Amino acid sequence: MIYHSELLDGKWTSPEPIQMFPDQNIISVAVDMSVTQDGSTMYFLGQYPGGGSSISSEDIYQSQ
Repeated sequence: MIYHSELLDGKWTSPEPIQMFPDQNIISVAVDMSVTQDGSTMYFLGQYPGGGSSISSEDIYQSQ
């Protein structure tokens, strides 16, 4: 899971998982995170579970 937290008024908010897909019931998996040298971009492998089957699809995602 990838979590998000913000520094607001000198305090960090509680980390919350990032929802990668519109369907709130889908649990996604993100692994192998890598951040560029300048710290502006993160790449990771995301796994999207197949609807009700054991088949899933993976893709590389980018976040800035």
